[in-house]
Amino acid sequence: CVGRMAENKIIKQGYLVKKGAKRKNWKTRWFILRGRKLEYYADPMDSKPKGVVDLDDTCNVETANAQAKPNAFQINTKERIFYISAGNATLRDQWISAIKEIVNV
Repeated sequence: CVGRMAENKIIKQGYLVKKGAKRKNWKTRWFILRGRKLEYYADPMDSKPKGVVDLDDTCNVETANAQAKPNAFQINTKERIFYISAGNATLRDQWISAIKEIVNV
């Protein structure tokens, strides 16, 4: 039960801008980091995420130029590279740190 509670605990949440996989356009999404997953939603009130990034120990996260988007970082997974941009450099660094803590457990 303790493990399940830790999985559901929100570590960090907020608006970020994500680059789409197919259309390559940037969309604002509500992100929730909990357990070893980074979920993203079209709206914070949505009950189901538009997508989930599984943060296993093969992932890495780093700053990225992401085609000239400011304050961007990338999450490299086995499936794909996620490009995400934060509102400022401080937020970007906070997200990177939070994700690194999960990946490096």
